[in-house]
Amino acid sequence: MGPKTRSAGPELTLFPFALPAPRSHVGREALVDLVLKARGLDLTQRMRKLAEQKLAKIARLDPRVMRLEVEIVGAHNPRLAGAQVEVTCHRPRRTFRARGEGDDVGGALDQVVERLERQITSYGDRLRTRRHAGGVG
Repeated sequence: MGPKTRSAGPELTLFPFALPAPRSHVGREALVDLVLKARGLDLTQRMRKLAEQKLAKIARLDPRVMRLEVEIVGAHNPRLAGAQVEVTCHRPRRTFRARGEGDDVGGALDQVVERLERQITSYGDRLRTRRHAGGVG
């Protein structure tokens, strides 16, 4: 690892956190690895809870999500006060990425969740149409 990687700031890793299971998986909980990283600001318990609550929707939407990596970046320029959030969503055979910016971490997380939700649903729709189109002929 280079020196830049080590100075990126503290990393908080939670393995795993349990989410409510979707109705099709009654009796099981979806386990997702959530990795939180912060650059340019301190990672607080409030940020961690907020990320868990907002990203729980992604894990409910696709039960095959295995890992969510969240990077929260604070602005160094005081004129550009706000936060950037980057999320990488790993699932078998596919990785989704989204970035959001906002005045605070909550607003940026809302943008990221909306973008990831759109990516995951369109990917699922493509898989369903491909599966159903194979039987026509």
